[in-house]
Amino acid sequence: MNYTISRPQTIGGFGAVSQKSLVLPTEARMYIVAACAFLVVLQSSLSDDFSSMWVALAAVLAALLTEALICLVTGRRTIYDGSVIVTALVLAMLLPNRIHPGFAVFGAAFAIAVVRYPSGGLGSNWLNPALGGALAVRFSWTKIWQTSLETAPLDPVSYPPVASGLSANGEAMSEFLNEHVFALFEVRLPPTYVDLFTLPSAGIIADRGIFALIVGSVIIVSCVTFRGWMPFLYLAAYLFLVRIAGMGVQEADGDMFYALCSGGTLVTAFYLLSDPVTGSKSNAGSVIYVLAAAVLTFVFRFLHMEFYGAFFAIALLNTMLPILRVLERRILYERRISKEELKKWRLW
Repeated sequence: MNYTISRPQTIGGFGAVSQKSLVLPTEARMYIVAACAFLVVLQSSLSDDFSSMWVALAAVLAALLTEALICLVTGRRTIYDGSVIVTALVLAMLLPNRIHPGFAVFGAAFAIAVVRYPSGGLGSNWLNPALGGALAVRFSWTKIWQTSLETAPLDPVSYPPVASGLSANGEAMSEFLNEHVFALFEVRLPPTYVDLFTLPSAGIIADRGIFALIVGSVIIVSCVTFRGWMPFLYLAAYLFLVRIAGMGVQEADGDMFYALCSGGTLVTAFYLLSDPVTGSKSNAGSVIYVLAAAVLTFVFRFLHMEFYGAFFAIALLNTMLPILRVLERRILYERRISKEELKKWRLW
């Protein structure tokens, strides 16, 4: 059945909002996003002895338990709408695949109890819950976070160039793609680039399941998200900066494909940036928000050498959102009314 949203709502780490009737009910949209996120976890699990799956399972169970306790105290029934599962799965995608599941439990509990509910609950959170949980783990156990990524060729400390090779496993696949796909466009894909679609070593779960993430993102943009142009504007602006301003910058060197498929870029674009609760309310404000996110992502990642700079860019913009909304209200929504018009409205 159809429904109408009367106020902004979030889908855990991702959301959609509209003032008009939508085809899918809220629960259906949330479970679609959950299914897409689960595909990413599944792809990552297939190459790490299901370590990613244990991290995701721990996050989901902890989030459900935390939500159940809160619902028991407050009388809410939000545990049934699927938003908690989405929050937990998006949180899992932001965590290293080799991190102990216990840290996923902490992150999920933090996301629900500290980020989501103190400001009013679903639709009122001041920070993206999944992102808040991931950053809580990152800053609470920095050494453990780094240790979980030490074996990754995309480690934020070493920054080896793509040209040095991620592995030789992608040579056969790249040759197949070059002969049957890219030959149509008269281009060739370097062999090691295929590994970016199925990263064989340690990393955050989202970066290890890029192929599933792309498939899921297409589904989300097609039938779930509101303002589906936002992720694409973000990616276009960010990759433009990488190409123009990133030449000669340590591990980037203007390589747009590498910047796209690593550093949590895609999960930021399609799961974090589009959250309407922690985003702008107008189209004009959304453009400013997206462009600012692209610039901050480039600055944090390539100028300040924070490999997952995209997460910090979104977190910073979330905290600055009240300023943007004040400007939106004053510039776009408030109207000066003459005394005569004001009198007429009062009489009416």
